[in-house]
Amino acid sequence: MSNSTVKMAVSVRLTSEELRLLDQVAKVRGYSRSDALRDAVRVAGPMIISGTGVNVSRALMSLEILVAECIDRVTDRDPGDVQRLVDAASRNVSEYHA
Repeated sequence: MSNSTVKMAVSVRLTSEELRLLDQVAKVRGYSRSDALRDAVRVAGPMIISGTGVNVSRALMSLEILVAECIDRVTDRDPGDVQRLVDAASRNVSEYHA
């Protein structure tokens, strides 16, 4: 068995708010608390170590600019396509992000 598959027990003290959040993550993802913590370490660990992260405000602003430009282009081509674009985006959000 390689070191990457050997699981070590770790004791962690959490505030009641942190534990509530952990339980919410576990419930939403269908995970155990341990799986939720492992996921958090795998996702956040590399970003913390490298000093990078996701600037959510900037990402959302970029998305809004792209959406506005896309709607302008679609409207210029065929105003009826705007609703089809919104419907497709809604389906994708439900399927891939909700």
